[in-house]
Amino acid sequence: MSKAASLLPVNATAFEQSLAAPADRVLDIDADIVRRVTVADECPPDQLPALAWEYSVDEWSPAWSDERKRAVIRASLEVHQKKGTAFGLRVGIAAVGQDVQIEEWFEYSGQPYRFRLVIDLEPDEIFKRKDTELIARVALRSKNVRSLLEYILFRRTRTWATHVGGAIHSRLTRTIGPFVADLIVARPYAHIGAGLSAKTVTTIYPGA
Repeated sequence: MSKAASLLPVNATAFEQSLAAPADRVLDIDADIVRRVTVADECPPDQLPALAWEYSVDEWSPAWSDERKRAVIRASLEVHQKKGTAFGLRVGIAAVGQDVQIEEWFEYSGQPYRFRLVIDLEPDEIFKRKDTELIARVALRSKNVRSLLEYILFRRTRTWATHVGGAIHSRLTRTIGPFVADLIVARPYAHIGAGLSAKTVTTIYPGA
């Protein structure tokens, strides 16, 4: 017995029961879908693109996971409200799945009215060119007109053991050879000397 037919009285005719059967299709309709399609966390996956269009999402990719799509939709309202500020820029980039640091020009001695994005990568995180282009597009849409994106800085920190060694090498060189005078100076000198020689002769005769 159909759902609608079960509501008929017990003395309902066969004709009345046949008329009630098509009503089951109406009873099976999920009327709450009208509400859920407007909520990012409850919207059916196949309806997320339409909801993103309704929320004026600037950046969208069918290849994203459902969770990322819902995050972008949730953040869209706040991004549009704060667009043109550093906070709005940060929220917009975070919605596409990337945590960044925004540094103004005076924080890193850059050119006036410029800023840069700093991204800290995990030791084994793979970052592709398309990811960089995505962040650049979101940043250009979310920033104010005056500021210019100077560049995107990627940083990766690795930790490993460091071994330090040292060695001492000493050498002493000696050269042994004939002496060669570097400078020979000849100076004329005159020496005057005198001597005395004395001799005594003694003769001894035998006794008589």
